[in-house]
Amino acid sequence: MGRLAGIGNLTSLASHLSLSAYRTVFFQRDDIRLIVGNALNVTRDKSDLLLAQDQEFTFINSGNRQAVVSEIYGELVLATDPNSGCVGRLAKSIIINPTQIVLKPGDILPLRAKLIQHYPWEKDKDGFRFRQSKEEQDSRYLVCIHLYVTTPDSSSAKWVQPLYSAPPNEPASELFGKDEPLRVIQRTSWGFG
Repeated sequence: MGRLAGIGNLTSLASHLSLSAYRTVFFQRDDIRLIVGNALNVTRDKSDLLLAQDQEFTFINSGNRQAVVSEIYGELVLATDPNSGCVGRLAKSIIINPTQIVLKPGDILPLRAKLIQHYPWEKDKDGFRFRQSKEEQDSRYLVCIHLYVTTPDSSSAKWVQPLYSAPPNEPASELFGKDEPLRVIQRTSWGFG
């Protein structure tokens, strides 16, 4: 009886390994997520906007293939109308100094980076200050994040997400669920590759 139970366990293990190999080889899933937390959060000081120099993000790879985050940066976009998005000709770059990130399947990687001073941002006590012109003092701004992500069978895909809205004379408000990871890439394919 013990021998039959052992054969049953081996059969079950072989079946599980076959299913696992099948799902890894034939079922390819890219699932990259980002936890922003308080990163790129702007604050107001009268009519100026402030950003901390130290930033922290967390990347999650829930897929079964590796991915590379080759670039990450932010933009402060002047919202010229209520439907403005992250594309604007009056955007101010927020340059982040990270290294490239390789995300292996199942990885959860924190990224600590510093902002780099770049015009029109001025060095401030703990970060950088953007001084609005008199013409822009009654304007709303959006803070957006941009990522370039590469997976094994694709060239770099650009992902853009608005994070904060900074209306005039009010604190910035979140445009995302701070407690939920943002979905950067989520796709499934079949076959080899």
